[in-house]
Amino acid sequence: MAVAGDVTDRQTQSDLRQNEERLRLAIEATGIGTWDVNAVTGERDWSKEFRSICGLPDDLQADPDFFATLIHPDDRDWVYDRYRAAYQPSGDGRYEVECRIVRFDDGAERWVLIKGQISFDSQGNPVRGVGTLLDVTDQKRTAAALAESEERYRLAVTAFHGAAYETDLETGYAYRAPRAYEMLREALKRAEGTHGTSGKSP
Repeated sequence: MAVAGDVTDRQTQSDLRQNEERLRLAIEATGIGTWDVNAVTGERDWSKEFRSICGLPDDLQADPDFFATLIHPDDRDWVYDRYRAAYQPSGDGRYEVECRIVRFDDGAERWVLIKGQISFDSQGNPVRGVGTLLDVTDQKRTAAALAESEERYRLAVTAFHGAAYETDLETGYAYRAPRAYEMLREALKRAEGTHGTSGKSP
């Protein structure tokens, strides 16, 4: 029985190491940073990907007050309001924000998506917080450029006096300039007038 128990324990540890290695490789491949907080002792850990996104040196001690200085001044207050709220036992412990940071090393402004989950003990006290940090700057810029392009197109079509229209064959969404509807109504009225004079039913 002792041998069987020892073998089982070693197998469990081996499976755990393999899972941790797979997780490490997945994190490195995606560039997602991770953070880990011991809410009891106050100890914190930032992964190398986390530090890379924020432009932080490897030897800098993880500190929440220092990280707060990296958050854009316009976002800082509401971001930390949500972070503190996640530690309240009245909630579900989930934390998710999309905000701007100013990198420590080069001062570049980046958009990041921060997610986390806070764990509580049976008395409702927070014991641990773990989460991820992802740089979403490129996605934000792409979305902003697309929105700007669509707005320019809308203004151009609105100013155009012809019956411009566009249909997305994948989604089925159809856009018609206001003038297109006006011209359609005018054509229908003319058709009704013609049918009325000829005595024929439409």
